[in-house]
Amino acid sequence: MEYIQGIKNWIGNCPDLLVGAHVLVINEKGQLLLQKGAKGTWGLPGGLLKRGETLEDTARRQVFAQTGLVIGELRLVRVFSGEKYPAANESEKYIVATVYLTRDIQENVKSDGVEFKEISYFDFQELPEGIDLRFQDVIQEFKEQMLCVGV
Repeated sequence: MEYIQGIKNWIGNCPDLLVGAHVLVINEKGQLLLQKGAKGTWGLPGGLLKRGETLEDTARRQVFAQTGLVIGELRLVRVFSGEKYPAANESEKYIVATVYLTRDIQENVKSDGVEFKEISYFDFQELPEGIDLRFQDVIQEFKEQMLCVGV
């Protein structure tokens, strides 16, 4: 018990960390899927890990819940973390999240339970204004990679 208290004293009051997964969903035209959130900003589909899930499970579950899309193969693109990525509507909570890429859209299920009403594909040259700060870097990096290798 003293050991645990010693660690708490050494670490101090750490913010809570939330673990999640997001997905760059690219359609057959090479367009990026974005969704508009409650704050009016555009972001990638994704969300928080549930107990017992893998990050890939989280990514697939969240994409389906938020868009009605069933996705297959995922490729890890990036992990982001730190104070630059606070959890939405939470103070002292920070995200550690993976970003995956998929072009494997297996099925488009018209789900009544879709969480976001405004969902759209965008050309990388015509991305909308107001992309959530948490996703700007990874979208820009991916856009630059696509231009370099012609993906």
